[in-house]
Amino acid sequence: MACLASPWRRWQFAFGKQVLDPILARYTAARMAFYDSGAFTADCTDVMVWTVTSLDDYNGAVNDSRETKFGASIL
Repeated sequence: MACLASPWRRWQFAFGKQVLDPILARYTAARMAFYDSGAFTADCTDVMVWTVTSLDDYNGAVNDSRETKFGASIL
């Protein structure tokens, strides 16, 4: 699995653990999952799926994520 060993993927996993996991821990009713779709199309290589049971937790997680390098680029 060369894809998982790439510097980009290592950065993604490290960023998720260091930055996104603490944010999501504060908002337990909002969960985020990433799926690699690069094998299917070059137009979209990753898909993020939110699962929420509380709109307040979703809004909190998204707002906190906006303050990160991750959120500033995609949210």
